Amino acid sequence: MNIKKVLKIFIMLLLLIVFNSVLYASENKPVISLLGGNGSSDIEGNENNQHNFDYKVTIGSQVYNNTYLKFSYLNEGHLVNHHRDLLGGLASYRIPIWKNLSSEVEMGPVLTFDTTTQNQKQTDDKNFGMLVSVALLYNVGFLGEHTDIRFEWNRIIVPTTYNSNIYLIGIDFSLDGSSAKDTYDGYSITTMLSHFKTNIGSSSSTLSESVDVKKILNKDWSASVGLVHQRDDENTSRSIALTSMFWRDFSLTEALQISTGAGIYYAQNKLDDSSSPVNAIISIQPSYRLSKDSRWSIVGRFSRVVNPTGKNFDADIFGIGISCNL
Repeated sequence: MNIKKVLKIFIMLLLLIVFNSVLYASENKPVISLLGGNGSSDIEGNENNQHNFDYKVTIGSQVYNNTYLKFSYLNEGHLVNHHRDLLGGLASYRIPIWKNLSSEVEMGPVLTFDTTTQNQKQTDDKNFGMLVSVALLYNVGFLGEHTDIRFEWNRIIVPTTYNSNIYLIGIDFSLDGSSAKDTYDGYSITTMLSHFKTNIGSSSSTLSESVDVKKILNKDWSASVGLVHQRDDENTSRSIALTSMFWRDFSLTEALQISTGAGIYYAQNKLDDSSSPVNAIISIQPSYRLSKDSRWSIVGRFSRVVNPTGKNFDADIFGIGISCNL
């Protein structure tokens, strides 16, 4: 069985878990892990692997018994002439071992980004791969009943490109998951001011403004459409963009929520007709409700715009704004 078939199988499994999590939405309990450690990564043309400080941030929720659906960001650090990071969805299963000790196995497809310079030109190489990790979790009393020390081994497999082994240690939190959506189940409008930068070292940053309308489907899922006004820089001129996204919402407390979303970012680059106007967009959005009965929330957002046909037109967007539930 080749790696492409394996990825297709895991994608199908993740879709089944997503469907399952909709059916059992009332059972969901959020989990967060913050990890750091050492990685050993392949470098093309080098006989020896390079070691670097890596870190990983994962957020997810229990969807059925000991089964979890997670979203993960992993940064492999600044290797020589490389800056690698990845975003992916993971399915995991937690196995109790003995008293305060448990293990967890997780795996899933990831999208990897490798910023590197080739022929004196910076490029953004994008590839699909797979992440597999095995973890031990140990609960120590002074950290609280729902906080564990997490030891984790990660294996990144990117066919024909590179492989990495990463050893991490950190903290794993399990939360009650009180949902702000118990009260608001209609629509929300979010306006944001953002720092927009094409992901090329020589590119200057610009400002962008956006407005989104989100339909809240249930306490775990939502969908949005949006309009972005982006100022020009040296590499791109995409003054107006349309977005359409599907979101997985993790309610950590009654006030704090983190959402992860993916969808389409449509914008024509007037400076380069060869770049596709249809881009993918991946977003992470924390939001904080101002008070228990308030309809207003402070919102932050990081988005990565991924261009499928050009290596030099990806963009990073950091924004802050305000959201109102209707």
